[in-house]
Parts: sequence; C-alpha cells; structure tokens
Amino acid sequence: LFRSSVWIVENRSDHQFYALKKIDLYQLDSYERLMLSKEVYSMLVLRGHPNIIRFFGFFADDSYMYIVM
Repeated sequence: LFRSSVWIVENRSDHQFYALKKIDLYQLDSYERLMLSKEVYSMLVLRGHPNIIRFFGFFADDSYMYIVM
C-alpha cells in the first residue's frame, strides 16, 4: 500500500543480520499512516507467532519510520 525500502543490516554489537524496512512518512496520506500504525500494532500483537516474521522493534525520526525484522 505505501512505498518502502528494505535492507539487510548487521547489528554492530552482536553481528546478527536483520531486515530493516524504511518508510517515508512524508509520502503517506492519513489513510496510509493509519495502515502503517495497524501493521506495527499487528506485528506487536502477533510477536512470536510461528507463521509471522520475527519482529524486533521499530523507531522513527522526523522523516522516516523504521521496522526491524
């Protein structure tokens, strides 16, 4: 629904690899922002479910939201 980019990143402290999804908040309309909030909420609620990708957290700055999987 909304535009995003995904990178493979390495944690410097434990050298584990993660997928980092980066979403440009300025390109989202109000509906897309709502859907993004629902995506993050769903990942939190379903955390640990065997059929859902592992969710490690999220963070944001003024321009982007980042989801760590």
